[in-house]
Amino acid sequence: MTDIWLVSYLVLWVLVLGEALAIMALARQIGLLHTRLGPTGARMTNAGLELGNVAPPVSERDLNGQLVTLGVERNKPTLLIFISPNCSVCAELIPAIRAVYHHEQKYIDFIVVSLLEDEAENRAYIKRHRLNGIPYVISSQIAEAYQVASAPYAILVNAEGKIQTKGLANHREHLESLLNALDEGYASFDSKMNALKTKQEALEGYEKSI
Repeated sequence: MTDIWLVSYLVLWVLVLGEALAIMALARQIGLLHTRLGPTGARMTNAGLELGNVAPPVSERDLNGQLVTLGVERNKPTLLIFISPNCSVCAELIPAIRAVYHHEQKYIDFIVVSLLEDEAENRAYIKRHRLNGIPYVISSQIAEAYQVASAPYAILVNAEGKIQTKGLANHREHLESLLNALDEGYASFDSKMNALKTKQEALEGYEKSI
């Protein structure tokens, strides 16, 4: 009887080790797949302003009293980040906003636009999340003009005052994919993926023809 229990015990351990190895192999394959696919970019919705159009002209004052003017030519592109203090996803995005702002503020103007009009709550939100220094505007006018109904969302306006790209912004990779549109020339992550797919299909077609 003791031998039977011993064999059962050994078999059980073999099964456990086998499952552990299988999980490790699966995790490795998932990691390789993620590396090949690259980071997920901001998904652009079809609704809202058309890419390439002149950004709507709007002037508002931020919570520091500084005038913010949109829809005009500037010496730098402008990234509008729409958030709301009562949005949990927005709160998770804040560290990414601070990090990207720290690295890119020399080259890009950042404006945080709150969809919540309670000034006291917004000021508390700025203090709690250490957003001091980043222009922060409470403006339903900007949200309406730029046709943004929910947060978090971001719109990149180029130096000529035209809509360069836009998209949902749930984390840092989304913000960076919008900024990369300036360097890579793609209007959105989707258009980049479509262009790469077209190139890949053309390459495969050429390889089959030779």
